[in-house]
Amino acid sequence: MALRWTMVSVLGSLGLLLSAQVVAFQFTGSNWSYRGNPMGDDWRVCPTDIPGEGVQRTKDGARVWNYAGFTFTFGSDACLSGGTFPLLNKVNQVQVDFGGGLPANFLASTVRWFLTNAPQNTVECDMRFSNAVNWYTGTGTPGPDQFDWWSVAVHEMGHCLGLGHEDNVVPLPVMRTALLPGTSARALTPDDIAGRNAIYDVSGVLVAAVLPGSRSVQVGTPATAFATLINASTAVATGCSVAPRTSVAATFTFQTTNPATNAVTGTANTSVDIPAAQTQTFVFAFTPTAAIDPTDVELDFDCANTLPAKVTPGVNTLLLSASTTPIPDIVALAATLNNDGIVNIPGPTGTGVFSVATVNVGASATITASADTGGASLPVSLTLCATDPVTGACLASPASSVATQINANATPTFGVFVTATESVTFDPARNRIVVRFVDSGGVTRGATSVAVRTQ
Repeated sequence: MALRWTMVSVLGSLGLLLSAQVVAFQFTGSNWSYRGNPMGDDWRVCPTDIPGEGVQRTKDGARVWNYAGFTFTFGSDACLSGGTFPLLNKVNQVQVDFGGGLPANFLASTVRWFLTNAPQNTVECDMRFSNAVNWYTGTGTPGPDQFDWWSVAVHEMGHCLGLGHEDNVVPLPVMRTALLPGTSARALTPDDIAGRNAIYDVSGVLVAAVLPGSRSVQVGTPATAFATLINASTAVATGCSVAPRTSVAATFTFQTTNPATNAVTGTANTSVDIPAAQTQTFVFAFTPTAAIDPTDVELDFDCANTLPAKVTPGVNTLLLSASTTPIPDIVALAATLNNDGIVNIPGPTGTGVFSVATVNVGASATITASADTGGASLPVSLTLCATDPVTGACLASPASSVATQINANATPTFGVFVTATESVTFDPARNRIVVRFVDSGGVTRGATSVAVRTQ
């Protein structure tokens, strides 16, 4: 394993020929997206020979890029690289060009360090500004013979993030190749934002889950479920709410809850801020106004300063159905051995097991329980059995399905056995075991799922 670096630069004064294009951002290889807090390392500005307010403008340039996905963090100003550029020393150093190594017409250059066995992962970023330029370091308009330090700082920080030059888009982004004297480019354009978001996918900032995964009610009866929304970012997620993405014949409400008691808090249909690395729980309800065939309803878990949480069927969707007559409503919850929602199979040909507890909060009915792999094709065989709710022992030999009478308010339990024929990779969004409860008419009246993997 070795360390290498790559350099990107911005030119000083070149004419640009533009063509209309919506999004054309470019990547330059490595970035920090593999890290939980991508720009959380202390960045250091060496104040030696930096003119005027250049130190502050450097920090302002970095902060232009801040959003829910990351926040640039600066330590105290310090010269920790001894004037050497580039220098791999676990310091993200910004400095002027002490050695005169920048070619003519180059305003600044940036170096990103990466490991040869992980060339996509940046481990350090160093930056230098020319000391042979008439710099403007204020917040107003640069003079006709001055180059704007703030604009160049925004541009070079874009290189640290992993963005390359882009000249073929209107409006011209801050990641343009050249900056003319007397001009500035301090604000991100849609192209810059799209490039940043494509690397540091802000949709991953929000993670959501729903329990139970299905409800089946009579028209006019609320179908309630609980949701958990996690803000995995380093910034406050503001104005967070829940809304249906799939249109169904039902009214919708949501409200925050106390996660310890599930008691409602706050005000119905009111958004809430979620602090960094914190969780908010909700209760939501669909009240059908007409019959609804079984529909996997997608939900928007969204905040004002983020993209919505990624939709994962069976994890943060609700299988909803409604009838004009009383129907069974099997609320099902799965439990794995480690209480982590994952059924672990020992080895590529072993068998894993998990349990499912149910309660029929609807009408009595004959229900058939079965298990499948959803839309994925997995090398597993599945059997299940009804179990003694006290001992967990099977009441009959496991089979591909179990038909049983489940009366109103009854609470039967089931065991599910998952036998692999080869390895199953860990992909919890796709590789899942789904347990379904179907009535005599073939309509799903309950469902739950767990992730699956071999170990």
